Amino acid sequence: MADAKQQGQARRAPESPPPVSAGRPIAVAITMIVVALAVFALPTFILVLAGMMPTVVAVIIDRDEGKPLGVSVGAMNLAGVWVYAVELWSGVGTISAALDLISNVYVWLLIYGAAAMGWLIYLGMPLVGALVLTISADIKIRRMRSLQEDLLEEWGAAVATVDAPAAKR
Repeated sequence: MADAKQQGQARRAPESPPPVSAGRPIAVAITMIVVALAVFALPTFILVLAGMMPTVVAVIIDRDEGKPLGVSVGAMNLAGVWVYAVELWSGVGTISAALDLISNVYVWLLIYGAAAMGWLIYLGMPLVGALVLTISADIKIRRMRSLQEDLLEEWGAAVATVDAPAAKR
């Protein structure tokens, strides 16, 4: 009995490896950047690690394909962090300078405020898109009605009526 079970297992085809997701190369690139920052630019790493937390949270909670929440929050959050990273690079660039930056309330306000703008963009864009499509449809309807009125003027009211025998077909 045990031999038959072992033979059944031996006859199975080997399982194929799981498919590589599209996000895997991006995750590897981000990991390499983070490690390089931690090793070669520790003050910048401290600032980026503290400042980019809203992006990390947005990526974790976003279940949509392509992570649009993570992209919008991340782009705006990075813009907020970038301001102080440039300030750090143009100044002394020490760990104490980075700690001074992240201990300043106004730095947090700008960085996290920029991330909040990313949330607003993510939440507001569907409404803006719907508004644009509604306005576009209204413009097309007005244009078609104007063309319809021009046709009625040119061809007369007979164009607007339905021919009874043709309607029965």
